[in-house]
Amino acid sequence: MNAKAKAAVRPDQLTYLIRGLWVVGTTAVVTTALTAWWLWEDRLKNHRDDGLVSGQVLVSRDGRTLTAAVGWSPCHEVRPELAARESSDTVAVTIRTGISDLSHPCRTSEDRQVSATLRAPLGKRQLIDAPTGQRIPPFDGAFLGSPRYLPPGYARTDVMYQEAPGLQRGLPSLLQREGEHGPAWARYYRKGSGNPSLAIAQTTGEGRQDGLGEAVSVAGLPGHLFKGTGSEHGVTWFDGAFTYVVCESGPYLATGELLRIAGRLGGGERGGAAYGPAAVPRS
Repeated sequence: MNAKAKAAVRPDQLTYLIRGLWVVGTTAVVTTALTAWWLWEDRLKNHRDDGLVSGQVLVSRDGRTLTAAVGWSPCHEVRPELAARESSDTVAVTIRTGISDLSHPCRTSEDRQVSATLRAPLGKRQLIDAPTGQRIPPFDGAFLGSPRYLPPGYARTDVMYQEAPGLQRGLPSLLQREGEHGPAWARYYRKGSGNPSLAIAQTTGEGRQDGLGEAVSVAGLPGHLFKGTGSEHGVTWFDGAFTYVVCESGPYLATGELLRIAGRLGGGERGGAAYGPAAVPRS
């Protein structure tokens, strides 16, 4: 710039120039920060993590559908999915989870059952937990008893009710395999659009016998009533192959109704339950 051009730049123009450069620079920084934040949030929301399948797994009667239990936070996480990777000798499963919103505290949690469909029946292939390689002994749905009677208005739900903490739990834990006698599964029911309150569970082998009360008969088999922690109550019995539990988490159904459900629980196609011969599920 020559001397005449320098003289032409007044102090007020120089001030405006500096302010303009500052505004442009600040805008660029803010835009970059907002873009980075948006990309990070978008990646966070669309990212999926593969987690352990640490609980029980049900394989359907036809061997094509796997179902696992998982706990999640509905207000923070997207609904979890069960994913399966198949090979000629194994089926590796994982729980796929992700973040949906971390902008506010979340005090709610939910336990539910999620399923995956296989390209071919599980058959003799081993079921394993993909992250750890640990073998998972599934509960064979061919042995799962089905209710032939339910109180009016009750229907199946994938949402599980959460038992009150305590030592006298009525149901097998589907969220873990450790501590259970063998593969187990439970179906949950609710009345109308209410919360799940009725459960029918089945555990391989003879289950826990602690906290049992009055002796009863279930389809000619010896059973007992029990009172769990909180308002949970139900009936349990053993048929020589499986331990069954019919219970509810609230004071909605009388003991007579629970006994009626238990007495009309039908066996699986290959045995089990009060109406079928003793059977041993696949190991």
